[in-house]
Amino acid sequence: MNRKKQLLLIIGGAALAGAYSALKGRGIFNQIRFKSQREAIERYLENRERRASHSNVEVSAHGWSCILTESDGSKFLLYISRCDGGYVFSEHNMRNP
Repeated sequence: MNRKKQLLLIIGGAALAGAYSALKGRGIFNQIRFKSQREAIERYLENRERRASHSNVEVSAHGWSCILTESDGSKFLLYISRCDGGYVFSEHNMRNP
């Protein structure tokens, strides 16, 4: 196989990987695909007493989810569901056994 065909295969593979990431909302595409959910999470975090950061948003069985990490290292699984045009949040502590 000559160099031109190899280069085309590499570029084609990279393009397919990028398209797959965009479709699944992974990496930098997470902010684009889940923009409204991420904005709702940011508003939710602003109104919490405790400060936390959140992971990428993932699709779950009945909505979306992400992991909240507080400044002391404790983690919570945050479930997000849509209800009447808004979002409902549910936190579950992820304690170490």
